[in-house]
Amino acid sequence: MAIKKKEFKESISYRYVDIIKKELVKEGLVTEGQLKAAMSVQKSTQEGIGRNLLRLDFISKEKIIDFLGRHLGIPYVDLKGYVIDPGVIELVPEEMVRKYKLVPLFKIQNTLTVAMVDPLDISAIDALVHRTGLTIEPMVSTEEDIIKTINQYYSRARRPEGVLGKENEGDLVSGVEGGEQELESIAATATIVREANEIILEAVRERASDIHLEPEEKNVPVRFRVDGFLRKARILPKDLELAIISRIKIMANLDIAERRIPQDGSFTVTVENRPVDLRV
Repeated sequence: MAIKKKEFKESISYRYVDIIKKELVKEGLVTEGQLKAAMSVQKSTQEGIGRNLLRLDFISKEKIIDFLGRHLGIPYVDLKGYVIDPGVIELVPEEMVRKYKLVPLFKIQNTLTVAMVDPLDISAIDALVHRTGLTIEPMVSTEEDIIKTINQYYSRARRPEGVLGKENEGDLVSGVEGGEQELESIAATATIVREANEIILEAVRERASDIHLEPEEKNVPVRFRVDGFLRKARILPKDLELAIISRIKIMANLDIAERRIPQDGSFTVTVENRPVDLRV
């Protein structure tokens, strides 16, 4: 269900009132009293009815996701393994995504697909339309996954200098106590997740068959094999080497502490709503 600037209020608001008041109660998902209580709270929270029903624990997230899919055709999106183009992220500022608990996923022509905790939140969709000037295609996801994705893509926290520099590298490689845990923690930071995702996104768009990380003395060149030929895609700083490799290992469910014996693994990411299988 795409919502354009001129018609989103009609397409959402009438269906919003009708479905919420009739179908939710008719199906026994909430009572009349619970609905009235959620609408009363809505006046003070300025949030969508769906989020207030969840906030008051009147309905489970699983039930409301199922309801939205059946009645409004709004699909559920699992954000785990979702790779988002940084250019799409830049379309919606951090203040807005945190306020409305949403995250832009991909843009095709004049349509922006957005994952939302409450895709029936008219004020959120209004803000998106006015901010981007695009048609909005809402999808629903869990608040936990959306917050995690926001933190990964929007976090302004900077990686401490030398966090994987030469002064730490020996400990991490030798596997002394705390080394593996520290590396796993660093591999999960927003900086590393974004860097790994951007490499994968670029490779998918270039239709690369292979991604090569080739550590050198001072840096880590990344090469793509396209149509049988290797070409340089980007150069990573040396201090990101172990973290990026560990991030890939974690995604493929491999042992990040094992560096001597070859390991095989695989994982699936979603790029522009299309699953992509990768083998490591």
